[in-house]
Amino acid sequence: MGKSSLRVQAMQQLQIEGFACAVVDFTAIGTADITPEQWYAGVIDTLVGSLNIYPTFDLDTWWTDNGLLSPVQRLSKFIETILLKTITEKIVIFIDEIDSVLSLSFNFDDFFAVIRDCYNRRADHPEYNHLTFALIGVSTPSDLIQDKRRTPFNIGQGIDLTGFQLQEAQPLAQGLAEVGDSQELMQVVLDWTGGQPFLTQKVCKLLVQGAGSSTSLRDAARTATLSDRGAEGQRRGDEWVEELVRKGIIENWETQDEPEHLKTIQNRILRSGEQRTGRLLGLYQQILQQGEIVADDSPEQTELRLTGLVVKREGKLRIYNRIYTEVFKQEWCENILAKLRPYYAPLNAWVESERQDESRLLRGKTLQDAQEWAVGKSLSDLDYRFLAASQELENRYVQKRLEVEKQAKQVLAEAIHKANQRIRIDYLVFGLIVLGAYASLIFAQYQSQQVEGVKKQKDSLQTKLNNRSERNETNALQRFETSREFDALLLAMETAGRLKSLVKDKQSLADYPAYNPLFSLRRILYSSTNIREQNRLEGHSAPVSRVAFSPDGKTLASASADKTIKLWNIETGKEITTLTGHSDWVGSIVFSPDGKTLASASADNTIKLWNFETRQEITTLRGHSDWVFSIVFSPDGKTLASASADNTIKLWNIETGKEITTLRGHSDWVFSVVFSPDSKTLASASADNTIKLWNFETRQEITTLRGHSDWVFSVVFSPDGKTLASASADNTIELWNFETRQEITTLRGHSDSVFSVVFSPDGKYLASASADNTIELWNFETRQEITTLTGHSDWVFSVVFRPDGKTLASASADKTIKLWNLKTRKEITTLTGHSAPVSRVAFSPDGKTLASASADKTIKLWNIETGKEITTLT
Repeated sequence: MGKSSLRVQAMQQLQIEGFACAVVDFTAIGTADITPEQWYAGVIDTLVGSLNIYPTFDLDTWWTDNGLLSPVQRLSKFIETILLKTITEKIVIFIDEIDSVLSLSFNFDDFFAVIRDCYNRRADHPEYNHLTFALIGVSTPSDLIQDKRRTPFNIGQGIDLTGFQLQEAQPLAQGLAEVGDSQELMQVVLDWTGGQPFLTQKVCKLLVQGAGSSTSLRDAARTATLSDRGAEGQRRGDEWVEELVRKGIIENWETQDEPEHLKTIQNRILRSGEQRTGRLLGLYQQILQQGEIVADDSPEQTELRLTGLVVKREGKLRIYNRIYTEVFKQEWCENILAKLRPYYAPLNAWVESERQDESRLLRGKTLQDAQEWAVGKSLSDLDYRFLAASQELENRYVQKRLEVEKQAKQVLAEAIHKANQRIRIDYLVFGLIVLGAYASLIFAQYQSQQVEGVKKQKDSLQTKLNNRSERNETNALQRFETSREFDALLLAMETAGRLKSLVKDKQSLADYPAYNPLFSLRRILYSSTNIREQNRLEGHSAPVSRVAFSPDGKTLASASADKTIKLWNIETGKEITTLTGHSDWVGSIVFSPDGKTLASASADNTIKLWNFETRQEITTLRGHSDWVFSIVFSPDGKTLASASADNTIKLWNIETGKEITTLRGHSDWVFSVVFSPDSKTLASASADNTIKLWNFETRQEITTLRGHSDWVFSVVFSPDGKTLASASADNTIELWNFETRQEITTLRGHSDSVFSVVFSPDGKYLASASADNTIELWNFETRQEITTLTGHSDWVFSVVFRPDGKTLASASADKTIKLWNLKTRKEITTLTGHSAPVSRVAFSPDGKTLASASADKTIKLWNIETGKEITTLT
């Protein structure tokens, strides 16, 4: 408040001193339905009119003559060739209401870049020293040039407008002389307004009007300011001022806020939209409850200061004045938040129980709806704690349900096992009975051919045995003819052997109850004299969660929920060995840069290091108290970092196998950890919706990157290490400037959780995989979406660039892998073969082979050139 008035007075003083002054009011030019040509022409027209140079300048003709230039180039040329040539005096251009440019439909960065260019030209062109711009409005320098790739608006000198001090308010105090002691009354007024210019004038006016309309009030005021009446008189005067302020400003403030002031502050908070309003209110509530907080000049604090509601004093952020505290109180905050969030009542009840009553937390569909509503919004810390506590309760419920199901499956498995044992025993007993009966019948046949009933029983048994032998003979031939030679051989020999044991010394085939099996055995033996057993890939018995190539590309490692790691020879497709030792799901594996060590992370809370050459376990790293989700080697291979569901990251010395340190700071599961290319920094992504940066040398947290409103699944450095990209369940990818630690931009395009984000090898592109069944391809330089790759019919879990950067591979819950041509943005082929969702894909270092991991418990290797499956590791 008061900026325009200050501009008028400053402009008058400058004109007296011989300056040429012009005023450009952005609101007068307009912001709605206006083109760049119209807007820049409006700016030039305003300057021409303010400086009265129309007699020597025809804007229409000049604009047409320079039609080949862009609008911003025309403005720059106008300043250089017209303005500085025509006006010989020093020039000050006041630009008012600069915050209104935020409403423009086109990019306005170029306008402020022109102003910065004028400043920079002073070094080579002295005439530019005659030109000064004064920017007036509610904004921050970062708002003026929003493109993070351009040099920020870092020139000029800020003018911080503070409230009136007692000595500065003397012109107002003179008007209070007719009411009472002007100095004492003025101090009481400032105690209420904090020196805020508009409110100070308004309260002074209320005092004069109040004193004039009531004898008793006037007497109270005079009593309050007479020193010989003592403290009682002062108290009565304070009460009188308070009564006027409450009745004239605070009570029913919405209806009597004329001219508008309090509504302006409220609108500045609400105009941020749901995405920022919740965060601003959460920050304001902290100040309201604590009285003040440490100022850190964060974007949220700066934005809250720009509303006028709070001020920075002595390194602390405080509410500007007592009137604001009375108007914008906790009830006001709650009313706004109630309109924003659908879980207002449960949240309040949970807070009232001191966060102990879990029955107030959200569950099931209610929690899902609340999380969907929260996506893309910046809420208060209290909101995040409530939703996190609800999610934790839901996780515990799901975990208990899974444990119950697991126990039930174990009970069922044991029952089935016992039943199978019983069935086998029953079959054995039955077989012995049959053999015994048959032997008795044979013996009876030799003893007496007269027993007709026994003969019928024998014939019946022989018929059944014949049929079974014939069936086995047929199965044996089928197995042989389908290249299952060894199985066929075993079955044929087993059947023939059984017949021979029954007929014993009979030499004639006519005496055999079934002689086809003998012919089958003979055919198999004579037809394939070189039968040899084929090595089977005795693979994982549970879903495969991760695969990794060795640095030389010759070996593939796979991690599984069956608690094992398997090593496979890529050339032969054969299993090399199985590494066992973990007691629960193995979720992550990674090779050291030199390929000599393999590390594995498990739900048993441990990391194991394996000697790749000897296939032996080196050591077990213990320290985490919950699942270890992610592990990564430092680029020099000397350190291992691990991320866990115990909310920590641990650093380990590979040579000693000892824990170096524990990085604490996240308040929820840590899903991902990654080293910067230069090894100096780590980045971690967490379910607490944040990314943290850590100094590897000092082991200290550098900063917390906040911007996501839901779980952050993945974080990755660009190849040059200057940028981070993060993927989140809030449907967005955030790009962060590593040097400034500031958010560069938010990539929006997905309509569901983003599971994975990856840079192309040359750093020019990003690809993201989402639960909306799509892959988005982004141009890193322009931050624009290039195209959406559609074709998958279910969640896309993973996306990866081929080492040459020309091909993209995606893995999906629709059981397929798709290959995409990066140049044409077209699908090359679909690799089908898995019978369950595909969770991860990885290219070999030479880019010729693709590996895919699936919930069908297999890994498939694919030839990229032919698009054909090479082998299945099962």
